Amino acid sequence: LSISTVACIQNCDQGPLSYYFSVTGVCENLGNGVIEITPTGGIKPYTLQNTSPGTLSAQTGNGSFYWNNLSAGTYIFRLNDSSGGVIKIYL
Repeated sequence: LSISTVACIQNCDQGPLSYYFSVTGVCENLGNGVIEITPTGGIKPYTLQNTSPGTLSAQTGNGSFYWNNLSAGTYIFRLNDSSGGVIKIYL
């Protein structure tokens, strides 16, 4: 499992936009993996969009976001807050 992130890249003056995450089962490649991403800071609501592989649904809300039934691979997400703050997340 390789994990990296790019710091806030736009409109970061509303407080630091950050996140917590957990990844379970993805490395086993059994199609039962789960990614949970919980945004913090910034201005709610948040939008999380999967940019690669791009097959996961975008989600908008104020709390944690979940994607289920995942296989091994690289997943890239774009986290936006309502003020325009942006973070790219590489899992």
